[in-house]
Amino acid sequence: MHKKTLREVSKFASGLIFADFFCGLWFYFGDLLPVKFLGINLNAQQVFIWLLVDVIIFTLLVRYAWGQKK
Repeated sequence: MHKKTLREVSKFASGLIFADFFCGLWFYFGDLLPVKFLGINLNAQQVFIWLLVDVIIFTLLVRYAWGQKK
């Protein structure tokens, strides 16, 4: 793939990760925990790790998509 295509894919993926982050916030602050979701038991510690991983992935994708010099 060309770098321009990879940058566009990373922009799209960063939007998906951003939406996933807000789903995690909804679980964390919505008084829903602990909950069994799709057969997986989620507690506050697991959701915090989920949010942390989302922030790291989002940062890497944004850095690649918009931060690189052409």
